[in-house]
Amino acid sequence: MRHIKQALSKYNKNNTLRLHMPGHKGYTFPLDNTEIPQTDDFNMPTGAYAKAQRQLSRVYSSRASFFLTIGATAGIKAMVLYAKISGRRIIAMRNSHISVINACCLYNVKLDIVEAEYDESRQMYNSPEAQIIHKINQTKGKYAVIITSPDYYGRCIDLRKIKKASVGKDVLLLCDEAHGAHFAFSKALPMSVGKYADMWVHGAHKTLGALTQGAFLHCAKGIDIKTIANILRTINTTSPSHLIAKTLEDSIDAMQISKWTKRAEECKKLRVKINTLKHIRCIDASWAQEMGYVDQDMCRVVIDAQEVGGGFALYRSLYKKYNIQLEMADFRYAVAIMTIYDAIDCDEWFFDALEDLDVKKGKTTIPKMPKAGKKIISIQKAWMKNVQYCKIKKCKGLVAAVPIGAYPPGTVLILPGEKITRKQIHYLCEIDKAGGAIFGVINNKIPVIRM
Repeated sequence: MRHIKQALSKYNKNNTLRLHMPGHKGYTFPLDNTEIPQTDDFNMPTGAYAKAQRQLSRVYSSRASFFLTIGATAGIKAMVLYAKISGRRIIAMRNSHISVINACCLYNVKLDIVEAEYDESRQMYNSPEAQIIHKINQTKGKYAVIITSPDYYGRCIDLRKIKKASVGKDVLLLCDEAHGAHFAFSKALPMSVGKYADMWVHGAHKTLGALTQGAFLHCAKGIDIKTIANILRTINTTSPSHLIAKTLEDSIDAMQISKWTKRAEECKKLRVKINTLKHIRCIDASWAQEMGYVDQDMCRVVIDAQEVGGGFALYRSLYKKYNIQLEMADFRYAVAIMTIYDAIDCDEWFFDALEDLDVKKGKTTIPKMPKAGKKIISIQKAWMKNVQYCKIKKCKGLVAAVPIGAYPPGTVLILPGEKITRKQIHYLCEIDKAGGAIFGVINNKIPVIRM
């Protein structure tokens, strides 16, 4: 039963004289409403929302689950704040999503960064699994580890091994599984982290049918549910979108199971077909496994475009010539997100375009990934402190005041408190030149610390 939709529809059908918010009084969207007794209180649910969240918990096998209508970032913030309240510092990968770094800055949480190895031959970070396990073995006291799995390329870390390494230690395993909300609906997809994580977040709008900003936060046994609920009340808006919440409930319909299995099989066939081309390649789970990952999302179609001008060039050509908009690109790869909501002719349309573009242009010259700059002060002391703005090409040797990197995928190249190097500046300029987007750079200027 769709409890939220039922509550909203029932109120709408009553033809009540609405002398309350929202100002459109149902004219713009009849089911858009405010928090009144008939629709339940999103932040302190006792009716429709409470029932819907219990259903959500059953789907994802959690102890408790929560709807989020302001994005997976709210779930990341909640996990970080929970770690702080429980007296823990955070261990996270450098290539964590920007929301992890921002949350640690915002809540003044001590952050230890794990550096993953960069594979120059593939222009991609290897799995940080070994480094995380080493960090767990070397770290004493209470702390939390934040894992990103899957990443933007659909690669999944073996959380089972990390969980095994944490046995007997006072450690929380927190997971940013924003791109894996669909994993629960088919055995043809990677296993969800829910079996091993203490808390995990899904961006339901990324792969499911929820409206943008729709997300889930899940908690396993051992998490203080009252504390996390109180944290969410401080983070959530007091004017949540019932429309987003309705689509969140719709998106966990059990009818999706057969659809996701079918879509995964279709994507498998599409990958095989793409790999009949001469110069364009579609990577698979073996590619991810060679870099230390346990699996790769079958519905994340990642194109290796190094022989046809590179990822950025393919990304632009697909849109300009064939009206196909991909999710993201980098210097070498281009990424398409496939779901059960794709158009019937989606795969054929995509393949035909790739076939037309399968013309060798020689291997693309890809700038070398620069190493991290020297840490001068802690992230917390650096973040937005005594800031001045400096033109990007004149920032060599200065200390960053904000996280800086490419979005998407939203991973951090330069952390607050780190000295900016000449090679990092060159790399950022090359991303910009290729058509990529950079966060942390405002009007071609970088916020740096006035020393």
